[in-house]
Amino acid sequence: MKEWINKHLGWIGFIILILGVSVEFLYKSFYNIKLDFLSWLSFAIAGGIWTISDELKKEKPKIWFIYSVLIITLIIISVFIFV
Repeated sequence: MKEWINKHLGWIGFIILILGVSVEFLYKSFYNIKLDFLSWLSFAIAGGIWTISDELKKEKPKIWFIYSVLIITLIIISVFIFV
C-alpha cells in the first residue's frame, strides 16, 4: 500500500486540484455563490502534495524537508479557512 501511495501521490494532488476548481466553477455558475478560496485551497494542497511526491521519489529523501513542507502547507490551509 505504501508503494502505491508513493507511486500515485502526484495523481492524488491533481484530483484534489480538479475537484476544488470544479466545485468552485459549479457553485459560481449554477448558484451564483463565490467560493474563490476553494481553488486557492486546492492549489495549495496539490502543490504541497506534488512537492512531497517529488522529494519521496529521490534516492535519499530528506525527512526534515517533507515535514517542513507539510507544516507550511497546513499553515496555509488554516489561513485560508480561518481568515
